[in-house]
Amino acid sequence: MLFEKTYKKSIQMNNIDVLRSMAILSVFCHHISHVYNISIPFLDKHGGWVGVQLFFLISGYLIIQSAQKYRLKEYFTYRFFRIFPVYWIISYLFFYLKGSFPMRPADILINGALIQHFFPLAMVRCDVLHVTWTLTVELTWYLIAPLLVIFFSRYKYRILVISLLISTLWTKLSMLKLLDFLYIKQFHLLDSNNIEAYRYLFLNNSFGGQFCFFVIGAFIYFNEEQLKKNNILILYAITSFFVFWWPHMVNCLTNPNFLSGIGLGALFVIALKADVLKSRPIKFISDISYSIYLTHFVVLLYVREQIESPFWGTILSLLAILILSAFTYFLIEQPMIKYSRKLFIRDVPILIKP
Repeated sequence: MLFEKTYKKSIQMNNIDVLRSMAILSVFCHHISHVYNISIPFLDKHGGWVGVQLFFLISGYLIIQSAQKYRLKEYFTYRFFRIFPVYWIISYLFFYLKGSFPMRPADILINGALIQHFFPLAMVRCDVLHVTWTLTVELTWYLIAPLLVIFFSRYKYRILVISLLISTLWTKLSMLKLLDFLYIKQFHLLDSNNIEAYRYLFLNNSFGGQFCFFVIGAFIYFNEEQLKKNNILILYAITSFFVFWWPHMVNCLTNPNFLSGIGLGALFVIALKADVLKSRPIKFISDISYSIYLTHFVVLLYVREQIESPFWGTILSLLAILILSAFTYFLIEQPMIKYSRKLFIRDVPILIKP
């Protein structure tokens, strides 16, 4: 009854919901292909990056609007109640089910504050959800966006170019091992045989390497009307080209690479130009996408321990993830969002989602 009463409304959505659903399904397909060793064309190898980078573009597009629209106190209050309560509850739920809580107070504080990607030892020791590094990257964008919005409308082209250069330079320096001094001692403490993997996770994929994707999303917002005037066939051609060349881009100068952001940016503009695709299942997936993102990988691993069959494991995992995510959305996310709105009675809808 609670779910039916809460969700029994006319569908109010836009194609950002479609993109968000595509992003979370892409990440899910990538992870389930690895957990069950099944082949899913393109997505088994590249779906994780397609989904994550698309999420970052969406965040760039929406968060810059929120930073422009709200006062700082409102902005940070909305962000806090949207992100942290459900993250805390889900994290400690799985710590409880796993039977091992973090014993170091510093690790608890670092992971609770969503800054664990800056502290490799603390993150690995508390990595119960396996996807939280992206939340640190996202949080960094939330902190920077209010400052960036002051200059964006006037210097949008310069900021775009600077962001592409920063991300390219950062990842290139990481690949050349010139940033190792930041974390090398922690990498050796974790596992001296996996320095390359840790370098990629904690340096290549830090905010410096991902910065350009957020800025591309923000750039689309400030140039939306102009970009929507582009011929739809050209946009499809750009998207198709970069999807086709995605496997080669990982070897092109840097990884991650801003070129994939251009391809996804073209897809983003296609979605903005298109008629709104109204679908209750797509809207539902979009609404609970944050909870899906937090829960899906750990649920996949748990189900894999119980069921070896890829078919039945996939079905059961999907059902469990959807049910758990629906519960957390309606019982935690929605009440927290409503509470944050009550703190500032302005009758202005909250536009943003992670």
